This record gives sequence, C-alpha cells and structure tokens, in this order.
Amino acid sequence: MNTIILDNASVVSSSIKKDPTTGDAYLANIRIADSKYKSNSEKEKAKKEGKETDNFFTLNIWKNEIEKFDTAHKSEGLKIENLVPGCKLKITGHLVNNNYVSNGAKIYKDVIVADLIEILYSPKSKEDKENEPEKKDEESTSTSDSDVSKNSEQSTAQNLEENSETSRIEDENLGDIPGDIPGDSKLSENELPNPFDENNDDDGDLPF
Repeated sequence: MNTIILDNASVVSSSIKKDPTTGDAYLANIRIADSKYKSNSEKEKAKKEGKETDNFFTLNIWKNEIEKFDTAHKSEGLKIENLVPGCKLKITGHLVNNNYVSNGAKIYKDVIVADLIEILYSPKSKEDKENEPEKKDEESTSTSDSDVSKNSEQSTAQNLEENSETSRIEDENLGDIPGDIPGDSKLSENELPNPFDENNDDDGDLPF
C-alpha cells in the first residue's frame, strides 16, 4: 500500500457526514491545500508571477480515525468538527481511486484516506487561549463581588446584634424607674392617709 505524508496542509473546506440514528460522525470530507514550494519566499515569488502555489486534494477521514482523533484531542476540547478553514494539519494516509460514472461518463478521481491526523494549528485553540485572561477576570470579579456580599451580610448581622444588646440594656434600666410596674414604691389609693380618720394623729387643718 502506498503512503502519503503531508507536513503542513491547510484546510480549505470541510463537510461532516453523520449517522442520522446516532448523530455520530462517520465521514469527514476535507478539502486541503498543500504548497508546491518548500519556502515562503519561493511561494510569494510564484504568487507575484501569477503561478498557482498549491496542490489541492480531497481528504477522507473515516469513522475509526475520527474516533481516534476525538479521543486524542479531548483534553483540548477539539473534535473532528473543528477542522475548519485555517487549520494546519500533518497528514499520514494513502491514495485511493474514487472513480464514478456521471451522465454516462466515467470520472476519475483520487482521494487521500487518512491513517493519522495531527493538528499543527487550530483557530479554536488560539481563540480559547485569548479568552483565558477574560475568563480569569470574570472569575476574579465574581470572587470580589462574593466577598463584598459576605462582608455586607456580616456587617448587617453585627449591627442587628448590637441593636438587640442596646435594646436589652434599655429594657433592664427601665426597671429602675418608678411607675406602674411590679416593685414600684408608689402608694396605692387605699394606702393614702384619710384626713377624716379619727385615729389619724395628724393635727393639721382640714382642707376646707
């Protein structure tokens, strides 16, 4: 079996076919571009001269390789669906004929079937890294707000406790003030001296 290795292929477009029953991807049809030139300077020179700078191929990734890919990149949060334009891949595969007949004419087409896919660059990975500082800032802000809320709750509880203690002390002090409360030294109406009582030793004048 032949072996093809592409060290720095660029994803141009992608189409994922999924099982309608399970929703699992069973075929990724990726259009890739591989530079005809080894160096960027040679490629830029060819562009200025109006020459084509890339070879284009169709890459087929079947279910087994899709599962391996998803498992290998699970920690990065990458799946086969993330092979979008802009991705750079290292591809190991083999060439197969995918000939077919259209309108009575036989069409000859070769495709690369992937045996191993490695991601060299992914826009999603870059985006995740750029968003990390924002996530940290959000977490920091959330923590700060939580601390402020806790401090506010503690302050409120402390104020309530102090007010309760002050109220208790005031209630205790009220017990020392003469008035209509138990233990009051105020004389009742029956205990007042009767000026008409013969036994009253008070020689004072009557009030009339």
